[in-house]
Amino acid sequence: MSEGETSTGEMDGPSPPARLAEENLKPSFQKALSALRERHTPAIPVGRHDGEIAVWLGEFDFTVYQHPYTPEQAEVYIFLPENFVNSDPHWVVTVPPVERADREGWEDNNPARRDQDKYLQNDLGIDQGITFSLRWSHLNFKPEKPEHAVRAIEVIDAGFETG
Repeated sequence: MSEGETSTGEMDGPSPPARLAEENLKPSFQKALSALRERHTPAIPVGRHDGEIAVWLGEFDFTVYQHPYTPEQAEVYIFLPENFVNSDPHWVVTVPPVERADREGWEDNNPARRDQDKYLQNDLGIDQGITFSLRWSHLNFKPEKPEHAVRAIEVIDAGFETG
């Protein structure tokens, strides 16, 4: 039984808004997804947007990071290029929008960052989210093979830990 899954195979708590047929994904991306699942379950592809696959990672507990976030729980999506090898993934969306509780008045004025959460809202019908750019290259990570998708969780944790 996977983490967050009940004995009947259903998720206890939030569930993904949709599912892509994984057999329609490129074989190398299927390998990347399998590697990610070894480190973190769930990891469910839910949609395609601009050459990237939106992967639902379930609900994260934001109380584990050094900075206070509100809300303390949120669903997390990561956008990974379907041509994952040698890419520089970076888009992460939280639903609902997660903000540092110790920063007042922070506002995302970058329209490019709104594209991913607008896709999730308009095409998948989820609530409003907020998009973060957590570039793998800033952590000297470069996916050289599909199995490097496992590093996605490290990137997310590093981004929210530093705030």
